[in-house]
Amino acid sequence: MTLLEVVISISLLSVIGGSLVGALYVGSMATYSAKTMTTAESLSRTAMESVKAAPWAEGDPPDYSSVETDVNGDAPAGYSIGIAAELIEEDIQKITVSVSFDGEEVVSTEGYKGRPQE
Repeated sequence: MTLLEVVISISLLSVIGGSLVGALYVGSMATYSAKTMTTAESLSRTAMESVKAAPWAEGDPPDYSSVETDVNGDAPAGYSIGIAAELIEEDIQKITVSVSFDGEEVVSTEGYKGRPQE
């Protein structure tokens, strides 16, 4: 094997190896992004269910800050959950749950809560 053949072989292996490393990096970033999104969606659903299970909040806008404090206390590091409520009609509230990771909003979910019948 000549020196030229060795140099060409090493060059080809370097190109192939570099492509493989690049593909692994892209794959790991996609996995990280999917994990962040899945966690945020789960936190959003949990917070929405917590608001729906909480007692009816009076006022305009309705105040669910105690629920927001509770769900943020259970959130993994780096995640924060915001809850906003708006009175749509006398017996209907629109609830918006926003989940952020490291200060950037990842997911926002809207739902409605009806006043319980007495």
